[in-house]
Amino acid sequence: MLEYRIISSNGFNIYKVKFEGKGESLSAYCNCYSGKNGKYCKHISNLINNNIDILQPSDNIELLKDVIKNSSIISIKIIYQK
Repeated sequence: MLEYRIISSNGFNIYKVKFEGKGESLSAYCNCYSGKNGKYCKHISNLINNNIDILQPSDNIELLKDVIKNSSIISIKIIYQK
């Protein structure tokens, strides 16, 4: 299991994103509002799309790159409404 701490867009909250499994058996979870309701949120999407600006400095994105190889999660696209 990999766990990342994500800085919220307002800069005040920290969310936890967890990845379990590898490749085709990879699952992702986030403790934000959307994630708690079983949806893939922007925090998961940002990590998968290598947006490391939202990570806490100590989190290692290189480990995630290896875990998401051959995963169906990488094909998820999230549309944001503003």
